[in-house]
Amino acid sequence: MNVGERLRERNGQIGHTAWLKFLIPENLKEERKKVFENPLYNPQFKYPEVSFDRREIKRELKVLREEIDDSDIYGFLQKELINNLEMYFNSILARGSEDFQEIIEKLCLKPAQEDVEWAKEFYKKDVEKEPAVVSPETVAEEFRSYLRTCGIEHEYSIEISDKIANIIVLEDERKILIPKKYRSLSALKGLKVHEIGTHVVCYENGCLQPYALFSIGFPFRYFTSEGLALVNEERVGAQTDEKRKKRAGNIIAMVMAEENPFCDIYNVLLKAGFSKEEAFVCAYHSKRGLCDTSKKGANFLRNVYVAGRKMVKEYLDSGGDEEILYTGRVSVQYISHIKQLDGVIQPKYKPNFDV
Repeated sequence: MNVGERLRERNGQIGHTAWLKFLIPENLKEERKKVFENPLYNPQFKYPEVSFDRREIKRELKVLREEIDDSDIYGFLQKELINNLEMYFNSILARGSEDFQEIIEKLCLKPAQEDVEWAKEFYKKDVEKEPAVVSPETVAEEFRSYLRTCGIEHEYSIEISDKIANIIVLEDERKILIPKKYRSLSALKGLKVHEIGTHVVCYENGCLQPYALFSIGFPFRYFTSEGLALVNEERVGAQTDEKRKKRAGNIIAMVMAEENPFCDIYNVLLKAGFSKEEAFVCAYHSKRGLCDTSKKGANFLRNVYVAGRKMVKEYLDSGGDEEILYTGRVSVQYISHIKQLDGVIQPKYKPNFDV
């Protein structure tokens, strides 16, 4: 296999999508039920066993780093990806340990102080809640229709699951997992442009590029992916005060999780008007990766959305070329490098904002 194929294989084992799966507790459904029955309970999460040979991964990443010539732009980008993959690898191995938060902070960044101050004010606000009238089955049908609207030619498997808290898009497997819960109409609009109009569109465009990194994903591409997805949600009016309150709740949860147990986070959010499910999801994400959630330690994954939106907005507001953001799974941090690559083609697929 060439370098690109080997990077793709390792990314499939320990990269962003695989990493997310390794952070989904096997007993999430059971622990959620215990929290709902006893709000002072701290979940004891169990995670999937690693499905790869640790020594082999370490050896292969070392060999790849030695083989790649970083004297040119693309070689430099490939080595940057290897550094990023090592962070994922180390965080997977650190699940449940005291080192987990330190590694996650390098991957996802802690919330900025200005965002924390905003969240402290906003998460307590009374906001109008849209009725959740859209069933998971309808979400699945709407996704299938929207895939066709965006011109996506490949078939995506769409499944409904009661073992997850949020929608998971596995572009590399062309699979979408939908949690078993109802949504509002504006949430449905946002989900379509977020999950398909951004994530799927960028992946499928990346598959058409002459460079493997565009479909594998550039280093730290999740900031751009999620940031662009939020910007697109705003374009269709799907970023309501209800969603902003949840975002504020995620920030409060992450900040609290550094020093506080799960139950404290959960109850603070309940008092601020969050439903049991909403409070659980925020607290869960802030402790995802820990086994004993009574212990100190935070997962800053949800800050990727907040920080990523800022990055994308700053790029676009400064006159950045939006077309480049749809050429694949790119990162705004590396736009100047992308512009120096020969043969990058314009995106074939685009989001449809008429939702």
